Formats: sequence, C-alpha cells, structure tokens
Amino acid sequence: MGAISQDLSTAGMAAAIEANWVGVFGLWSHTPCIEVHDDESDLRWYITPGVPVPLFNHVYFTRVAQEENIDARIEGVMGSFAEHEVPFMWSVGPFTQPTDLGARLESRGLSRADELPGMAVDLQAINEDLPSPSALATERVSNIEVLRECIEVMRVGFELPELTSEVF
Repeated sequence: MGAISQDLSTAGMAAAIEANWVGVFGLWSHTPCIEVHDDESDLRWYITPGVPVPLFNHVYFTRVAQEENIDARIEGVMGSFAEHEVPFMWSVGPFTQPTDLGARLESRGLSRADELPGMAVDLQAINEDLPSPSALATERVSNIEVLRECIEVMRVGFELPELTSEVF
C-alpha cells in the first residue's frame, strides 16, 4: 500500500481515486482463473475465459503515448477478447493516455456504458469521536458460507448476473 495522499486538490483526489481503482483491479486480476496481461507498464488488462461478464474481462489501465501506435495496440487487445468470445470493458479515467482514447474506442464500436463516481475524504478532517452504530460489527470473513453472503450482497448491490457469484 502506498503512502496516504496529502494532495487535497481536485486533481490530487482524482489521482488517488484512480490509483485505488488500478490497484484493486491489479490485485483482483491475479486470481487463478484469470488470464492476466500486465507485462507492459503502459497497458494492463485481464480475461476470464468462459465468463461473459465485462467486469471479468477488463482493460483497467492505459497510459500509452500517442507515438506508441495506440491503434494497433487497441486492435490487438480487442482481438484477444474476441478470440475468447467474451464481452469486455475498457476503463477510461482522467489520467488515461492518450487523452482521446474514449473517442478511439467509440470509433471501433464500443460505447460509453457508465460513469462511476469516486469518493475521497480528507482523513485529517474525520471526526473520530462520532460513535459507530451499535449494531455494526466488522469481522474477517472466516468461512465459505460468510464469503458467499458477502459476495451475494456485492452481486446484488452492483446488479451483476447470478453467474458472477461462482466466479467471485
């Protein structure tokens, strides 16, 4: 885990949110059933063969310089998803490079599906004297039944198809 950002500017908060997003998917992609493509420092993605859910087939980091033949690289990645016959998503954030990546993806038939909000808070400004709700308990998941419950809450909350429960 990196240092806690001290930059509370809008750009600083956006950078922290995007770094968290990239970190989460970077860790998540290293599960046994996922084919990881993170050997290049400027493009990271993964495929989950046989799972037709975009969240499990995802380009989550793109920082490709304009002169690096981005069009051929886009075609190559899209071709990999096509070979596996799975739908996919390609995340585009405020620090994605090239800056026109969204338009390049749309020109290839991809569409903008969602805009995900980010959340950040100044940790120095948190009022730690506020009491937690009395019925709130935080505990480590200790068995498969509890893990299944947690996954089901996440699946329903994010409106994911039922088949994703087993993949998770």
